[in-house]
Amino acid sequence: MRAYRWGCSVGVLAVALAVGPGVPAVGAGASPSLTVTPSSGPAGTRVHIVAAGLPSGAHVTFVWQTANGTYRTKVEPTMISFYGYAYEQAQAELGRAAADSQGRVVASFPAPEDIGGPHQIFAVVEGHPVAQGQFQINFSAAMTPLSGPVGTPIEITFHGLGPAPWNTESLSYDNHYTGFISAITTHGGGHFSIRAAGAAGPHDIELNTAANATPMLNAQQGPGLNTRHLNFKQVWTFTVTRDTALPATRLEWPASGRVVKGAPAAPGATLLAAAPASGPVLSRVEVHAKGLTPRAQAQVMWQTMGPGNRLTGMSPLETHPLFAAAAAPDGTLNGAFTVPDDLGGRHTIEVVQNARVVASALFVTTPSFVAVTPTRVKAGQQFSVEIKGVGWTEIDNAVAVTYDNAYMGYACGFNSRGDVTIYFRATGGPGVHLIDLYPMMYQGGGEPPWTYQVPQLTTLEDGPGLGLGFGLPIFRTAVMVVP
Repeated sequence: MRAYRWGCSVGVLAVALAVGPGVPAVGAGASPSLTVTPSSGPAGTRVHIVAAGLPSGAHVTFVWQTANGTYRTKVEPTMISFYGYAYEQAQAELGRAAADSQGRVVASFPAPEDIGGPHQIFAVVEGHPVAQGQFQINFSAAMTPLSGPVGTPIEITFHGLGPAPWNTESLSYDNHYTGFISAITTHGGGHFSIRAAGAAGPHDIELNTAANATPMLNAQQGPGLNTRHLNFKQVWTFTVTRDTALPATRLEWPASGRVVKGAPAAPGATLLAAAPASGPVLSRVEVHAKGLTPRAQAQVMWQTMGPGNRLTGMSPLETHPLFAAAAAPDGTLNGAFTVPDDLGGRHTIEVVQNARVVASALFVTTPSFVAVTPTRVKAGQQFSVEIKGVGWTEIDNAVAVTYDNAYMGYACGFNSRGDVTIYFRATGGPGVHLIDLYPMMYQGGGEPPWTYQVPQLTTLEDGPGLGLGFGLPIFRTAVMVVP
């Protein structure tokens, strides 16, 4: 039996060995049974179980049936391709107890954070399931706060997002599609935020069922939906109290623990370390190598994707010199370089001696903000937003854009070597207007398909690049429309 660790803690099974109120006695020879009360509820619901008909004194293990979600990607030297998601069946041990003299166990536990829908609960004796019950996780969501000025972060927490293909929901703001939420790797639960936008007064925020990230507006008539756990709509009203000063631009990053750390590639007994191992263009990086040929000249090289795009064709990887120096008598080399104004994502730093790569390390160029120009505009006037460090793979070479929480489209940085400059036309009345740039999947293959090139609002917790070392940010900026 393989135990699974949830990202959120699973409550330990609290076992009461006394017979619970109203539990009938079971005669000898009765078949084992497992009663679950209640039969459904949101994550955290206190679930009571009664196992009966067991051998007196039997040691019972209670097991929860679940599934582990993962993103399907293909990693190659020149590309990372997105193929959707997959689930693998798994089990979690809830707790153990001994049956009383009448062959009963009365116990309770909090329903785990898990995928919405039915989950089997097994009573296992001597490694074999002897009784089975079921509890259904219902979808739930909450929003806070309910009012505030323009730019206020609106936090939404959800639990029990359904199984495929209903494992995404769409979010709309005043009937404008903002983006989608997912919980593939977080067992049906998650958290994300948007910002309050629009004129003073009430604004409708709605979570609605989506199929593969596309809003389904009449989900109540959809095929194969279980209405007991799919709450088709969660609707809130947020009241904008007033306009506010122009908020500062900020980048929201995934928590460091959610991003898998990439190991440097170091052939043979040599070693090359880059410090830091990631950073934006034009930042300073120190390199430390050892195990080199003493006193021999070495070149430190930068590997990147060659010129091209998905329309005219992809180029092979190419290398460019960063600096040259002789190794010290002890075979070490220390130096520094400025990160090139280049594509974002994974780059290999190589040390070359005698026309041979003798050491290498991985460096990740992270996205960075450049400017909004100008920040104060009149309605109808043009302004631009520029960022750097956009990559070239299917999961990091573009951003999806919203204006006042309304999805506009996407912008790609491959052909422009990581630079993305977007030109907007200021719209709306006088006051602050918000522009947000979200990571997105540019394209993908395989089944099931997703709607690509749209904002993944849960990207900081459930982005497909997190497991590959890509900690991509959400850019949040704004302009002031003046009379």
